[in-house]
Order: sequence, then structure tokens, then C-alpha cells
Amino acid sequence: MPIECPLQITDLSTEQFREVDYLVMKHAFDSQNYLGRLADERIYQMDLTQRLLASGIGAMREVPIHLSHGIFRKPLFVDAVVAEKAIYELKTVRAITAEHAGQLLSYLHLLELSHGKLVNFRARSVESRFVNSPITTAERRAFGVEEVGCDGSRDFLDLVVGLCRDWGTSLTLSLVPGGTCCVGWWNRTR
Repeated sequence: MPIECPLQITDLSTEQFREVDYLVMKHAFDSQNYLGRLADERIYQMDLTQRLLASGIGAMREVPIHLSHGIFRKPLFVDAVVAEKAIYELKTVRAITAEHAGQLLSYLHLLELSHGKLVNFRARSVESRFVNSPITTAERRAFGVEEVGCDGSRDFLDLVVGLCRDWGTSLTLSLVPGGTCCVGWWNRTR
């Protein structure tokens, strides 16, 4: 399997996600009120997870997504999965950026989920942003390739096309330390 996750995460409707999120955000605000706004991201992960578990809401942190293609292997980690239904990416940054939303959107695409949420504990008050996946896995795997002016190696083109078939398009993820790979080929369905 090119994409593996040890959890079977249920895709929620917008309303179902909002119901879970209402409970999660109460604990996120409590966590920031208790720890302040200058703790490390992992401290908030642990505290929020413990608060959710203590209140009877299932939660796991650092849930792995394993990507593979040929001999390539890449583990990614979702900061928090709540009740095996909702994913959260936790941050301790000045402000949430497009790169943070892109990271969460990639996780949503890989896990075939529609909704997730970014939560930033560094802001004066907890900052959050819903992220929704606008396209399906089938749409992300229906892509075309134009080889106009392509003077590069055929092996490289075959590698990129194989990755898109395995993982789908519209992903932004760090493939090497300090590097970024953006794969966003045009989709036939759009």
C-alpha cells in the first residue's frame, strides 16, 4: 500500500465535525489558559490529549501516515486524532500561514477526509482555522501530463507520474529535510 495509517479514521460531515470541534476547542482554550502561550508544541499536544481522554473523548497524538513508492519511505505525523474521527494540526507560531493549511490539506487528502482544523496556541488567544478538502481522491488521481518541451530524463518523469498515481496530486509535503516538493498537476476532472 502506498499510503498506510494504523487508524481507520471516519470521514465526518461538516456538522459532525463541528460537534466534535466544539468539545475539542473548549479543552484547547483550557490548555492555553493553564500552560500560557509560550510552551512547546509537544507540551500542548500532551496536555490537550490528556484533557480529552480525561473527559471521555478518545484522542491520540502523533498518529503516523506512512507513504511509500518503490524503495522510498516517508513517515508523516498528524498531531492529534480525536475520537478516531477528527484530525488536528497543532502549532505554536505567530500566525497560521498558507503553508500550515497546505500541510493539513495534504493529510486530509492522504487520509481521504473532508475536514480538519489548525490550532495555534502561541497567539494571545487560541487561534484556529478549519481546513476543508475540496476534491476527492478519485479527482486527485485523474490527472494528465503534458510532455511539451520536456528534455529531462524519462526515468524522472516516470517516477513523478508513479508518485501521482500512488498518492494523488495536490499535495504539499516535505520530502527531505529543508526541502519542499509540491505536486499539483492539472486534474482532468476540473
